[in-house]
Amino acid sequence: MLKNNDLQSKHFRGDFLVSNGALIKCSNFEFEKLSKQPFVYEVIRVISSVPLFLEDHFERFERSIRIAAISNPFLFSEINATLQLLINSNSIENGNIKIVYPALSKTSTSGLTAFFIPHKYPDSEQYRKGVEIVTLIQSRPNPNAKISNPDLRKQADEIIANRNVFEVLLIEESGIITECSRANIFFIKQDQIITSPESLILKGITREYIFKICNQNGISLKEKIIHQSNLQHVNATFITGTSPKVLPVCKIDEYSYTTDNPLLLKVMELYNKEIDKYILKRKVQ
Repeated sequence: MLKNNDLQSKHFRGDFLVSNGALIKCSNFEFEKLSKQPFVYEVIRVISSVPLFLEDHFERFERSIRIAAISNPFLFSEINATLQLLINSNSIENGNIKIVYPALSKTSTSGLTAFFIPHKYPDSEQYRKGVEIVTLIQSRPNPNAKISNPDLRKQADEIIANRNVFEVLLIEESGIITECSRANIFFIKQDQIITSPESLILKGITREYIFKICNQNGISLKEKIIHQSNLQHVNATFITGTSPKVLPVCKIDEYSYTTDNPLLLKVMELYNKEIDKYILKRKVQ
């Protein structure tokens, strides 16, 4: 059985976490309780001490809580204060924060817990050459809510480790492509970007910004059902998420894709500019 300090080093980063509004040393926190119950959660990337797109994460967090049919006692100002306390107390300027809220009952009174988690961001070579992913016949029972699913997470992590790939692409038994285990996926065919309908997936925050970017820049983006058989007919593909941002995919199973597609490179550039704009806005507030 893992000792508390072993759990801390494996699942947590930094010396402090915040639970129920109180600053607590990670070494004094009962970490195992977090993994023994279902919870609604968000993972938020921090860049230059700024929680990226926090308003959007808060909105999705509220939506997940409503879907889970539990009460929502949080205000945006409280979440913001919690994260700033966490960032300042740990003196961590860049990384990923996870916030969790128990989904045990409709009247859950347990508080919010926020903590830094270990992260692994793509390196410059992966952004240039792309990453490999593989398919998995699996689907989420409730894709629109960000609720913990330890069985799926364990299965995906084992495949990623055993096959030395970056991600796992989930496909329904009917062959319909949905999303990756931790990311959304987009395909480029000629001059159009295609992605799965939001009814089939968790609406990622980065995904929402891709829609905004495309709309503002006259880029054709369409939601439609994508079948596994279509993988051989697309020109390029990329995944989006908190940690990878916009990341080219060079291979899905046996199918290979170009990573220097002009439309893909344009979306990557525009998204990075959106990040810079948000950070600047938050820092001058």
